Amino acid sequence: PYEDAKDFVETVAGKVVANIKDPDLSKRQRLRRYGQIFDDALDSKLIARIAIGRHLRKASPEQKAQYFKDFRSYIIDIYANRFGGHGDAKLEFLSKTRATKKDALVSARIKGPKMSPKDVTFRVRNSVDKYKIVDVTVDGVSLVVTKRSEFNSIIYNQGIDGLLKALA
Repeated sequence: PYEDAKDFVETVAGKVVANIKDPDLSKRQRLRRYGQIFDDALDSKLIARIAIGRHLRKASPEQKAQYFKDFRSYIIDIYANRFGGHGDAKLEFLSKTRATKKDALVSARIKGPKMSPKDVTFRVRNSVDKYKIVDVTVDGVSLVVTKRSEFNSIIYNQGIDGLLKALA
């Protein structure tokens, strides 16, 4: 369906902007649509696994199920709030490079009248003829690395239940 990782990221960005600009959507409808876009575009289960790391092995089946559910909502909330006020922003593609056999890095710059330019790199994985974003780095800060550090700190201080409370 997509010629390459850049086309995939461009299509996802177009859907996000269309969602922001649609005046007929309520806040709840907009959030639901973000959820659909992110479910299609992100490998949130892989991102969630990397973010919690080895602590996942210690979690009960119930805690794991709750974690994956809450992580999805958490990520949607983060990015819906970040993108929400930037419907007039433009994504300028800078480069695409192969990172591994399956992964490509798509670099772009987000510019808009109400924001300072941000450099963004999408790590896109091609598995079974389907692209998924597996990490997003904004101005050199990786979502996966940041969340892993944050979640480790919470788990060390409050345990897995503390992390589940924080995500909820």
